[in-house]
Amino acid sequence: MIPGTSSLSGWFCAYFSLSRPLEFVSGSQETGPHSSPTEMLALFGSGMINVFFLFALHLILSNRPRPVVLFSLKVLILMSFPLCWVVFHHEKMYPLWGYFLWIAGMLLVLFKSKGQASHASAATPRTP
Repeated sequence: MIPGTSSLSGWFCAYFSLSRPLEFVSGSQETGPHSSPTEMLALFGSGMINVFFLFALHLILSNRPRPVVLFSLKVLILMSFPLCWVVFHHEKMYPLWGYFLWIAGMLLVLFKSKGQASHASAATPRTP
């Protein structure tokens, strides 16, 4: 699907993983020999990680988080990680350090301990 690639930027991969399956479903893109519905589903699911993460980040930063929705998004994100591996396998690609930093950053944001103080509360002096 991505012939002759040696290294791809994360932004390109995010765009490609969302746009290519939509083109496949709409029929506007010619399908190659490696374009199966399973591969397109894995590609689309791996692209949705960023969308799920942005929704979860919004809930984390909002004043009224919805625990059930946030938990569901966390589960969806965790279940989407293996979809990236399916795409890597089908495309005969391997992740570089940016992929691992991307995953680690999302995990740190999503699963920070509740005991950690936020920046706003840490900067506010406490009165006895």
